[in-house]
Order: sequence, then structure tokens, then C-alpha cells
Amino acid sequence: MDNRSISKWKIRCKGGIRHKINLFCVTLFIIIAAQGYALQNKTPQDVIYLNDSSLLKGKILRMNTNEIFLLTEHGKLRISRDKIEKIVIAKNITTNIRFGQSKQRIKDSDHEISNLQEKILDQAFALLGKKPNSTVIVKNKKFKLDCVGTVSAIFYSVGIDITKDFRKYRGNGVSRIYHSLKDKVSVYTDKWPKVGDIIFWENTWDRNNDGIIGNDPFTHAGIVVKVDDDGTIHYIHENYFLGVVVERMNLYKPNVYKDISGKIINSPMYTGSSIRNHPEKWLSGDLWKEFGGVIKVKEYY
Repeated sequence: MDNRSISKWKIRCKGGIRHKINLFCVTLFIIIAAQGYALQNKTPQDVIYLNDSSLLKGKILRMNTNEIFLLTEHGKLRISRDKIEKIVIAKNITTNIRFGQSKQRIKDSDHEISNLQEKILDQAFALLGKKPNSTVIVKNKKFKLDCVGTVSAIFYSVGIDITKDFRKYRGNGVSRIYHSLKDKVSVYTDKWPKVGDIIFWENTWDRNNDGIIGNDPFTHAGIVVKVDDDGTIHYIHENYFLGVVVERMNLYKPNVYKDISGKIINSPMYTGSSIRNHPEKWLSGDLWKEFGGVIKVKEYY
């Protein structure tokens, strides 16, 4: 092959590569445009209301306790949870929400957590992102993921059936779990719980439907997954709107939403409440009742 032939061959190669790059760019543009069109015109959208009274629409891709990733018609956005007042998940569509919460080696007071606590955390984080009242099967048993079902499924995965003696008690599921543990002398009011313990709340909604706020005992439950150095408790539970999530509670400052650094230390707990619209007691610390230690009495279950 002479020099002239080699030069022509190089030109053809460069032209072919340039053509492929152009084709790739055009294809990518079409895909992005199609996503934007679908979000804007065809698909019901998730709505995020911000603290400055503005809102964002799109599809929530994933979220964790610190931020949310939203796909909008203009591209992907990362939004700090501190800037968010309320989230409304679109109805009649399947939103693939994957929570980015990572399970790190967590210290329980001054001691490493036990293998049993690790297994409880494994199952707890496996449920993150599940929709409200969806169902899961754990060891061939079906659980509906309301608050009691979520807590029960997590413990059942490690061989603890906290509903075992439900027939002995009256009331709703939260009440039955509480009184089962109380009869075993395993409920307490210390402000520093252990990983894997159950949290009991009261007055989180008007359960008896009498229009009075504050006379509804045993209305919600969750599980402790971590405690920060400042006493902020991270707990997993079934959020009525978001499904299975990790949120926060600080019993040293129970009526404080954010600390001076802007960190959320008490998540909204009263159903439907927000920064601008809430009853007198609406935060997780405000509505906390007691903790229940399941692990130390696990032989009963």
C-alpha cells in the first residue's frame, strides 16, 4: 500500500469514527428528550414542596436521610432533605424508590452491636423503599407493611415472632406488642435506646376519629437502627406517605425540628403535618411514649 492509499484509508477511518460519535450524540439527545416529554406530558409526577414555597416535579429515583434524587424534564437534580417541607408521591404509577442509606458498623452505647442486631439491621435495610401497605414474604410468611407489619417482618427474619402471644391482649397491633413486652418487664423510658429496640409512639393520628388530638394511645411503632453522639435516634418505620424509610428522633430536644446546624433531629410524626401546618405536638420526640427491648426477652418469642 503506497502513501496515497494510506492517507485515504486514514481519512475514511476518521470520517467513520466522527459519524459514529455524531450518531451516538443524536441518539442520546432523543432519549433525554423523550424522558422529558414523558415526564411533562404523560406520566403522573412526584411533587416535592420546598421550604421557600416553591415546588419541583418529576420522578424520584432514590432518596436517603440526607437528600433526594429527582429526574425532571430538565435533567437530574439532587435536593437536600433540609430544604424539603413535604413530598407527594404520584398515584397510579410504580415509582422505583431506592434509598441510599448504607448500613455501617454501628456502635450501641460503647459496645459493638451483636450479630443478632446486625441481622436485624440487614432485614430492616432490605425493606427500605417498600411502598406503604405493600406485602413481603419472609420465611414463607406474608406481611403487610403497615407499621406493625414492618416491625414484625424485621424480627421474624431472625426467628423472633413478636405476634406470638397477640391473642392474650386486646387493642390494635401496637398496643398488643407493647403490653406483651410490658408483661415481660421489657419496656423502658431511657433516652438512649439500643439498636434493634422497638419505639412506641402515641397520638400520631386521630385513631378514634373523635376530632380530638391527644387521646389516641399506641398509634405507631418503629425500630432503632442507630444513635448519634448527640442522642439523635435513627429509626426505621412505615411512613404513611413514603413507605419504609429511616427518620430521626431526639429525646433531649423533643420539640425541636432542626438543631442550630440545620440538621433534622426530630422528623414530623403526626400524620399529614408539615412545618407550616401542624398541631402543637407533631414531631417524633413530642409523640414518643416508650421503648421496648425485644432482644433481651427473645426466648419468649
